Amino acid sequence: MSTSDWLRWGGFVGYMVLIFIVSAIPGNTLSETGLFHHDKLLHLLEYGVLGVLCGWVVIQPGDLTAANWVEYALAIGIGWLFAVSDEIHQYFVPGRMMELNDFIADAAGIILGVLLYRFILAKYLRRIENAV
Repeated sequence: MSTSDWLRWGGFVGYMVLIFIVSAIPGNTLSETGLFHHDKLLHLLEYGVLGVLCGWVVIQPGDLTAANWVEYALAIGIGWLFAVSDEIHQYFVPGRMMELNDFIADAAGIILGVLLYRFILAKYLRRIENAV
């Protein structure tokens, strides 16, 4: 594996570990921070970052047409599987619960993150094409 592969995979796995650690914080501790009132927005942002990282790990630079839709679906699917596992994990944490609305916010964040990654990648590839 190259250095860039280690960076991509390390960032991706490290961020998932961070989400898991934060999800293990008991619910009564989180409600004291004041961020609890913006719960769904936090889910959207948190999983938006994960969506960008999923795109970075899964989607190969190159053809940005619909021909590689499988890579986009795979990136989104991996993110969604992690989101489901995180919601199940929260079921076992005191003061936390598994919520469908949380998963919906997570899923939307992942889709937006993957699309953002695609936009960033397209701008990067256009810049390279214009430089040549």
